[in-house]
Parts: sequence; structure tokens; C-alpha cells
Amino acid sequence: PTNALTAQAKNDRILRYTKWPDGDRPPYVPIFSLEPSDNMNQRELGFDIYQDPVRRIALNRALESGLPTISGIIDLVQKTEKADKKGFVLYQPVYKQNVPPTTSSQRQSGIFGYVNIQFIARDLFRAISGTVGEDLDFIVYDEKIDPDHLLYATHSNLVNSRQATTSHLLNINGRNWRIVYYQ
Repeated sequence: PTNALTAQAKNDRILRYTKWPDGDRPPYVPIFSLEPSDNMNQRELGFDIYQDPVRRIALNRALESGLPTISGIIDLVQKTEKADKKGFVLYQPVYKQNVPPTTSSQRQSGIFGYVNIQFIARDLFRAISGTVGEDLDFIVYDEKIDPDHLLYATHSNLVNSRQATTSHLLNINGRNWRIVYYQ
């Protein structure tokens, strides 16, 4: 199947398409197309998202539910040393008949691929917090309050500098984020 994907990519004039990382493993879920088609994003073409355990969990949840599902914290593939690319990905399964199957076995056999939207946590949460004012400081944790699960903080030393005032659990299609607010 990977040779067929490579042939299809070349047929579709995706010239820089190469599957990576190397190895044969079922299933193979490569990034086949991206927008915008700039140099940074082009580095992702051919990347097998299913080989990454965090992405694989989200892909499996999306396939099983038929619903959009977000991943845990990932370092985005196009990360550069100059920029923090910690983020997450939203996956929406796409089915061959363009009609969501109603059973798990129909979803398994009818999967065509996934549409995914990558979010750079820093950019997303800065945009959100900018709409409510600069007086709001918060930390977003993925699944649990733990330094290893920190998705975003308005300030790098926020945990040590001030007392938390409240927290809120936000469930996004089965993924829990704990948002801790500070004054």
C-alpha cells in the first residue's frame, strides 16, 4: 500500500512525497496533502501519523466514534528551533461513501482517510486570551495537572509566582483539559 500511495502522490504532482519514518507497518496513515503549501508544511508530506502513539490514540478514537477528536500534546512536525510548536491535532474521519457509517465495523471498513487541523497551542491560546483582556492569567493542562501535561501558560513562571484562584474542566469530545486561573 505504501508504494501505491507514493505512485498516487507522484501522479497528483506531489513531487516531494516520501513516506517516513521508514518501515512497513499496518495501517499506514501518511500526510498526503496540506494547506498552505509552503516550505515549512511541505516537510510533513509522507509523515506516517499513525506511528506516533499520541496521534494513534486520537485517530483510533475518531475512527471508533466517527466524530472529530483531538490528540494529546504533540510537538508538531514542522517545529523549528526558533519557535515553540507544542500543540495538538484535531482529526475528522472521512469515509469512502461520504456518509458516516453507523457501526464500528462499517467505520473500520469504510475509512478513506482523515482531515486534520493542527493547532499551535501558544498561538491559539494567545489569540483567545487576547479577546478577554491582559488581566487574565491561566494554565491549560492536558488530562491532569502535572508539569509534563502543561499545554500552555500565559507566563512561564506563573505556577511559582501566584496562587491559583479557580480551575475548570473542559471536555472536548473525550479529551479533558484542566484550565487553572490565577489573579
